[in-house]
Amino acid sequence: MFLKKKSTVFFFTVAILITTICLYIYKSSYTKYGQLDFKITAMLKVVNLINLDLKHTKHKELRDTLNNLIKILPFPLDKVKKIQDLKIPFENKSIPIRIYTPETKKESLPIIIYYHGGGMVLWNLDAYDGLCRSLAKKTEALVFSVDYSLAPENPFPTAIEESYYALEWIAKNAKKFKGNPAKIAVAGDSAGGTLATVMTILARDRQGPKIVAQTLFYPVTNFSNTNTKSYKDFATGYLLTKDMMQWFRKAYLPYEKDWSNPLASPLLTKNLKGLPPAFIIIGQFDPLRDEGKSYAKKLEINEVPVILKKYPDVVHAFMSIEILSQTDQAKNETAIFLNKYFQNL
Repeated sequence: MFLKKKSTVFFFTVAILITTICLYIYKSSYTKYGQLDFKITAMLKVVNLINLDLKHTKHKELRDTLNNLIKILPFPLDKVKKIQDLKIPFENKSIPIRIYTPETKKESLPIIIYYHGGGMVLWNLDAYDGLCRSLAKKTEALVFSVDYSLAPENPFPTAIEESYYALEWIAKNAKKFKGNPAKIAVAGDSAGGTLATVMTILARDRQGPKIVAQTLFYPVTNFSNTNTKSYKDFATGYLLTKDMMQWFRKAYLPYEKDWSNPLASPLLTKNLKGLPPAFIIIGQFDPLRDEGKSYAKKLEINEVPVILKKYPDVVHAFMSIEILSQTDQAKNETAIFLNKYFQNL
């Protein structure tokens, strides 16, 4: 009887503790800018406990730590037919790519070329395995994930030139993988969104491969300006911080004159006419929100078909948080957008 009563008290205490924590997180989800998603609020409570001193953080050490962490996170993964790792010879080195082949009966598949985020400093192919699997499954397209060289070891414009070379190589070799070179879309998140849209500009200006659509998830479009309203509102406490973006910029663009280079900051490109239709996703609680809106507006002014979708309760990088319902919704909307342009050809 004593043990039974002790057990009841224990479970009752745990229940009270869990309820208290949940109520605290729920209350914390209300901010002066709106309400955050509950799961994101809980995640931020943990992340904000890590007081990362960027001034004394070495890029490679942080990169390796995060790459090891991503391997143990138990995120659910969509199944695809085949995953293949290759290396594309480029100058005196090679560019790793990962190819996702979906389960499909189609003989000729559309192509999505994905450029990952991380401020041009962090992450690798493994970090975006879940997102690339989902894109392949939902669109029945071949997804080529490009692992461009990172800064500060490889500053601007290395990532640009490697990414464009990969685009050309994929277009030339698409049929070897049952891909259709007439149906190429580019996609990317954050700094990868920068690369994706810059690829459309270079392909236009260099008479390169035809790109039928671009999907940009909370892209960096202006490295030269970290003083927008969203930068001020969400400078700290919302996962991506203003200090972190400036840390990325210093590594990727060590010379201030390059901050305003249109290949680094596509929002500053004078002429965006003739670019492929764009689908741009932004988050309410993201320092990059306003420049994403501005880029969508500039595309529209330049007569480029564009859809801008704002998610009101999420932070930067939410597309990589697989446990969120908003993530799955955003993937579905991306697939609908891309399939529209794949099927029009």
